[in-house]
Amino acid sequence: TSPDRVRPVSLEPNFGVVSRVNWKIQVHSVDEAAWRALEQIHKGASLEQAFEVALQTQAEFDVAQGLSQWLEWDCFADLTPHVNSFASQR
Repeated sequence: TSPDRVRPVSLEPNFGVVSRVNWKIQVHSVDEAAWRALEQIHKGASLEQAFEVALQTQAEFDVAQGLSQWLEWDCFADLTPHVNSFASQR
């Protein structure tokens, strides 16, 4: 095939705005939970303490994902760049 016919494969599901942002919240919550847990271990925390931090982080993202279902599409379209910005920082 010619190069102009090759399309990059996206790992992101082809959903509407709200579903797409929910997907990003879910994926990046795991990333952020692991990141915070590793930071705690680096600071000398026990594995149990780090695990608690990871669980708390996951809970925060679960709340965010739940709230997103109540937002209007227009509001969430405005939030998408912020989610992308957060993702690019990791």
